[in-house]
Amino acid sequence: AIKDALPYFLGAVDSDHLIKAGHLRSLRQELKRVQRDLAETEALRGDGSGRATALLHEASAIGMLHLLNEERSFGDSIALLQELLEKPMPSVPDPDLEEIAGAYELVLEEREELIRRLRRVEADLRTTRSLADERRGYADESAVQAGRLRSIDLLTDTGEVDCVCPLCLAKVPSLPDDNSLRQALRTLDMRLKHLAQDNPHLEGLTAQLEGEAASLREQLAQNRVSMEALQRSEQVVANYRDLVARVGHVKGRISLYLETVPETATGVDRLSDRGQRLRDEITELEAELSDDMMRERVESILSVISHKITAIGTRLELEHSSNPLRFDIRRLTVVADTPDGPVAMDKMGSGANWVGYHIAVHLALHQTFVAGARPVPRFLFVDQPSQVYFPADRDREGRLEVGRDGADVDEDRAAVLRTFELVRDTVASLDGRFQVIITEHADPDEKWYQEAVVERWRHGNALIPQAWIDAVSS
Repeated sequence: AIKDALPYFLGAVDSDHLIKAGHLRSLRQELKRVQRDLAETEALRGDGSGRATALLHEASAIGMLHLLNEERSFGDSIALLQELLEKPMPSVPDPDLEEIAGAYELVLEEREELIRRLRRVEADLRTTRSLADERRGYADESAVQAGRLRSIDLLTDTGEVDCVCPLCLAKVPSLPDDNSLRQALRTLDMRLKHLAQDNPHLEGLTAQLEGEAASLREQLAQNRVSMEALQRSEQVVANYRDLVARVGHVKGRISLYLETVPETATGVDRLSDRGQRLRDEITELEAELSDDMMRERVESILSVISHKITAIGTRLELEHSSNPLRFDIRRLTVVADTPDGPVAMDKMGSGANWVGYHIAVHLALHQTFVAGARPVPRFLFVDQPSQVYFPADRDREGRLEVGRDGADVDEDRAAVLRTFELVRDTVASLDGRFQVIITEHADPDEKWYQEAVVERWRHGNALIPQAWIDAVSS
């Protein structure tokens, strides 16, 4: 953590102190874990017998063992639970049940196919019977007509005679003669003969369809018997699977319980001893790390840093800079000690103050790092510190001429220049041992500032050339 390492980087402690501080954190974390395990172990030893007995009764309820109503010690209960955990799962009642049950879907598909075939055969049979009934009706009607026409054979052929109405003695030319009636009789006889010839074929087709329907019904009956048998097998398999699931659940609870049970009766004592050793080691390290000289050294360095921050705040004309300022190492912030009490940096007003105090803290820290030859990189990167005074979208050319709404441009420009001059003077005072890199849209027309500019990224000139972007886009 930064708060733990900062005394080392400030030079208040050596590297061995930092290593010991990290070891102390690890020991404290381990002590918390041991204390948690010890509390759980003591709780298990207190109610372990009751939980073990409850698990044994649960196993007995599903047939994993036959439990006698007798008193048993905690150790015996643990041993019995261990035996149950190692006991194999229940075996399948019939090894072929899985295969038989798997055939249920096939039998069901066969039944659906038989039903479809029976419906087709019954439809064909209804059509055939309907046709036979129609032919039979036609034959009966034709036989009646033929019987009526055969009475013409009782008369002798008298040749052609005129037909006369017996009432008015007028000739009736439209009545059929004897030859026409005999021709009609021959036609009816021929049709009746054809009907008689087709009847055996139709009757054979009807008998065939009736046989197919009877066979399909028999197959459906056999299929129903198979389905009922498979359903019984499926129920047996379902019961077996349910038993396996319940046994697995109980075994899981037993396994979880046995993992938390102390391996030996000395589990609590072992954890207690480990906790005591950790506490002794922590106490010894705390005594080493709580050196008064170290605390005084940190306070002395922080006092110097706070003095630098106060001087910088006064130079930048920041709010509360008229009060003593100090760097709070515990909260990693700047605090102003006012007559009304301490004021932290996040309560010190505008964004301009926050930016100013951030720069002040960083410059004060780096001055300390350089003076003490501490192992900290000797550079600081700052991005657009003028942004709070002159937003880039308003002051496009960076001449510090268009500032915030309602603000005094001259005052804001003076504040920005004070910040840049502070950075310039700090870098110069450290004589090349410290560097500040600033990316900034502001471009004030000051000779010393213009001489400090290394790259000017404007009007198409940028850190990433436009040609690179165009090449990737295409």
